[in-house]
Amino acid sequence: MFTGLIETVGRVENITHNGSGAELTVDIGKLSVSLGDSLAVNGVCLTADDIKGSRIRMSVMPETVRLTNLGALHAGDEVNLERALCLGKPLGGHFVSGHIDAIGEITELKTEGNALLVTVAVPAELMSMIAVKGSITVEGISLTVVAVKGNCFTVSLVGYTRQVTTMKKPVTGRRVNVEVDILARYIKRLLEVDSKLKQDKSALPEQTPSLLEEWLKA
Repeated sequence: MFTGLIETVGRVENITHNGSGAELTVDIGKLSVSLGDSLAVNGVCLTADDIKGSRIRMSVMPETVRLTNLGALHAGDEVNLERALCLGKPLGGHFVSGHIDAIGEITELKTEGNALLVTVAVPAELMSMIAVKGSITVEGISLTVVAVKGNCFTVSLVGYTRQVTTMKKPVTGRRVNVEVDILARYIKRLLEVDSKLKQDKSALPEQTPSLLEEWLKA
């Protein structure tokens, strides 16, 4: 579990594709990581398989290559890094699982005062889990949604966020990892299951409360 608050920007040392998977080596600088630790790389939860100095080697599963932009990385590319959440520390972002929902594409950039508005297009099926003022993760960065339209959402990046992440100079057409808020993901699933149960009324006793109602009471 992560927070979406980037600790440092690392640099890709090497990426080796093996079949449909890959081995990714990243120079993490002064960040302290032990073997077996979880590390979010551009928002993707990976495991430290091997450590040599500041260089961490991690395995990237075929599913991860398919659903994220890690497979398109090259030596020299910068990546956002965050270690797993440590209980007892302030939660400055939001709960982030490191499980990417889709690759989005930056479609528009607009300066507004000291902020940069970034609009990202994502698969339409994600939009029901994205709400104005809700949380979302882009490239591992915890951000707040400021607008939603069609299959796009817009987030606002303050100067500090741009300075300390890989979003220093975003460009339209850039593909980014997107993870929706984990609570929205579970609520959508509850609603889907609840709807299917209600359609099959023969499987339900009379006056059975909905799964969502039970969940909200808990």
